[in-house]
Amino acid sequence: LPEVTLADVKIIHKLPSEQSTFVLQKIISTIKRGTPIITYPNDWKTKDYGGWTCSNSYITAGTEEWGAGSTVLGNWSTELGEIFYEALTSRGYKIAGDPNQLFEKEDEVMSAEYSVGGALIDMKGNFCQVHDFWTGYPMGKFAGEMYLKVKWTIYNNLAKEEVFSMTTEGKSLQKEAKKQGIVFALNDAFSQAAEQLTSNQEFYNLAAREYKKEKGEIVTGDKITINGITKRHDNISKKIEMLLPAVVTVRVGQGHGSGFFISKDGHLLTNYHVVSKSDTVQVVLNNGLEIKAKVLKKNKVRDVALVKADLKIPKALAIDKNEPAIAENVMAIGSPLDESLKSTVTKGIVSTIKIFEEINAQKYIQADVAISPGNSGGPLINEKGNVIGIAVAGYTSGQNLNLFIPIKEALEALNISIKTQ
Repeated sequence: LPEVTLADVKIIHKLPSEQSTFVLQKIISTIKRGTPIITYPNDWKTKDYGGWTCSNSYITAGTEEWGAGSTVLGNWSTELGEIFYEALTSRGYKIAGDPNQLFEKEDEVMSAEYSVGGALIDMKGNFCQVHDFWTGYPMGKFAGEMYLKVKWTIYNNLAKEEVFSMTTEGKSLQKEAKKQGIVFALNDAFSQAAEQLTSNQEFYNLAAREYKKEKGEIVTGDKITINGITKRHDNISKKIEMLLPAVVTVRVGQGHGSGFFISKDGHLLTNYHVVSKSDTVQVVLNNGLEIKAKVLKKNKVRDVALVKADLKIPKALAIDKNEPAIAENVMAIGSPLDESLKSTVTKGIVSTIKIFEEINAQKYIQADVAISPGNSGGPLINEKGNVIGIAVAGYTSGQNLNLFIPIKEALEALNISIKTQ
């Protein structure tokens, strides 16, 4: 088996309240079907396990192959999840899914800031199957050694993006022959591979909330001036249908997000992660009309994009760059989950406005307005019908702890000036 050099693990001493929460989302195997994974050597003298009767029914070394292909091996609620939990919490890290907790684990798991995924990319083992000394029959007990290589990926549940990945190894020795000796060895090797996550400085920084602001320009391209709509001053809450035609569905490939017109000339705003690397998108209007539109500007750091549809529209939304007050009533409009739900309106209040270090150290409006995937890029409006933010992320759909980019910062990031009469 390969030699494994273990790096020094980093113990974290911060209080749980000062740390980020991780949850093991899924462990999968990427080992190809038919790959040899376990050998039963019949030369016991070369090993640190077994004995005179080690695998003595094999004329030559026996082997076992991986027969499942790519498959899911477990998550936070399985045995591997328990091993992952114990390996990291023993070093002080905050992991959701405590196997000793009887209740409320689901809520804790759903609210974790980071999801951890693991892909088993290599597995090798040498094992002795003990045989009865007198009869020569196998006794169903195994001793041996196991090697694993796991590729870990960390996903930011707020920013909706992968933040880093690393590969770790684990190697274990099961000297005492037991009926579940192979499983015990595999679990020990997996625990060691999981523990090695804590040797990574970037993983430690995420756990300790020691973030670095993403490098790159926060202002994109040359300045552009757009003819906007004069800010409204009357309460719009009972006339919300007047605003719906200005909110659109932005379709890219098989996915979709939301957007909204900020000029009658067809300029609209949405998220960078909605348009991604596309130069053109399909815009679906409130009345069902579909039209291709060009992506003019985008800023990944601030997660905003400017799109231009080649048409004149009767309705656009006005901008209010002033920050809303805490507990101020606000509404979100968009196409949550499915395009058929376009023009869905939800209502809530502003919870807080602050810089979220875990999302590139940028400022966000947090509100309890219900949004779901598909709402991304849609407007957050105040009671007067003016846009104050852009929907971008949320902790969980159930808790309604959702985040919106302040419209002032979105415009600054794209270097847009709004001109009104």
